[in-house]
Amino acid sequence: MVRAAGAEQGPSAASAYRRALEVVRGAPFEGSLADKHYEWVGAEKLDMHIANRVVDAAEALAEIALEAGDHATVLWAVERGLALAPSREALYQAWMHALGRSGDSQRLKEVYGRCCVMLRSELHATQAPSAETELIWRSYVER
Repeated sequence: MVRAAGAEQGPSAASAYRRALEVVRGAPFEGSLADKHYEWVGAEKLDMHIANRVVDAAEALAEIALEAGDHATVLWAVERGLALAPSREALYQAWMHALGRSGDSQRLKEVYGRCCVMLRSELHATQAPSAETELIWRSYVER
């Protein structure tokens, strides 16, 4: 489904990404990896590969929705992506754009703070967030 969505453009791509994300329920193989019958999943890192594809789809949908001004879909996609990759900075960036464009400066500040905390804790980064995220945040807050 994700591959098919990538071949689409505009609203049809958004619809295809959304359909693909709607079938996702939690992390891939969640609760099964401890079972000896699923050792091959961990060995092949299949769970990580699938999770990355899901997060990529969430990011793509968020970007398409942002371009269309559909801030509710941006939030929906971001929530799904962050559930699997809580330190994916591009998702926070899309979320901040949606909040900034909708004029929700209080929530924007909260999301920026959450992004900073998450990146520092997950990545142990001293320079977090990126300059791009900082620029996005400042562009809406310093208006």
